[in-house]
Amino acid sequence: GIRDLVRSRGLGDVYKRQAPDHAAVLHQRAAAWFAANDDFDEAIAHALQSDAALAADLIGQAAPGRLTGRQAATVLGWLRALPDGTLRADPRLMVAMAWALFAAESRATAEPWLGDAEAALASTGGAADDASPAAHAEALGAAAALRAQMASWDGDVDAALRHSAVALETLGPGSIWRADVALAVGAAHHLRGDVPAAIDTFRAAVVDAEAAGRAEAAIFARAMLAESLFLAGRLTDAATVVD
Repeated sequence: GIRDLVRSRGLGDVYKRQAPDHAAVLHQRAAAWFAANDDFDEAIAHALQSDAALAADLIGQAAPGRLTGRQAATVLGWLRALPDGTLRADPRLMVAMAWALFAAESRATAEPWLGDAEAALASTGGAADDASPAAHAEALGAAAALRAQMASWDGDVDAALRHSAVALETLGPGSIWRADVALAVGAAHHLRGDVPAAIDTFRAAVVDAEAAGRAEAAIFARAMLAESLFLAGRLTDAATVVD
């Protein structure tokens, strides 16, 4: 079918021997076709062979969903295939790199990228030239969310709550990151023994996860909510949440 034909990236080699510019155009068209059909893996693969700016834009669209879907290694491979200048020109991609490194490698490798991204986001303009205010806010929120995760790893509950508050204030309704942040806040309240606050936050995490279409995160948030309700002695409410 047409999808298999377009997927044959090797066809570009035939054109490349005769007309390199034509090969690049074919890859760009294939990237656009796959992106329009929600196949970002193939779209990005074609774009990386022809147009770094297009590849960066597609990665910026796909990375949040992949990172929250536990596919950090995939995102890391995409980002490392970009020219360094292209990657560093967009703080949104730098935040994605920090998240991917934190999830797939180590905090030590993620920290410099996160610091550079935060500095770029705070500078005049704050994001890539073509970034919308919503995209800029999303990057700020994702950076704060990662800071909250790092603080949690350090056992610094106060810092985790502070950074999480910034993330939740910055991220818009329906943001794919909100559920993760709310779960982290709920866990922090839980550790502090503030069960009522944990209940409220886990309820919010359920709403955020469902709004973002994240079924797995919603199930986990419901489980945490049920556990908190059980600890509060609200057994009927706990049973209702998991039904």
